[in-house]
Amino acid sequence: MENAIGQDQMQSLVIALGAMAREGDREDFEREIFHWAYFPSRKKAKFFAKRLLKHGYSFVGGGQVRKSKKICVQFSHFGPATLFSMAEHIAHIKKLISGTQGIYDGWETSVERVTETASGFWQTTETFIDLATQ
Repeated sequence: MENAIGQDQMQSLVIALGAMAREGDREDFEREIFHWAYFPSRKKAKFFAKRLLKHGYSFVGGGQVRKSKKICVQFSHFGPATLFSMAEHIAHIKKLISGTQGIYDGWETSVERVTETASGFWQTTETFIDLATQ
């Protein structure tokens, strides 16, 4: 499939999720996951942004990249950071990008940890981590 996640991208995803696991991440916890894509024109970026909204993604921001003619679109979704979920989202995003001459640049999210407090309650903590896959 043309828009499926490629072998290099899958390998990068496995490495990134492994790094998160070593930091104590609970992959099944839902969190906001940010994504970036770049386009050759505002018209194509706007077309993509409209597609995103129809498919349940949130538009975070965008604009022209300094010293470049490329237009960046930042967007996000809420979900777990499992290998299956992330690969599925990346493949879906690539499908949405197809026909726009856009490029998917990667993603970033937080490491979600759960610790037990002295009173016996569970507490989640998050650390933001940059783990882009290209």
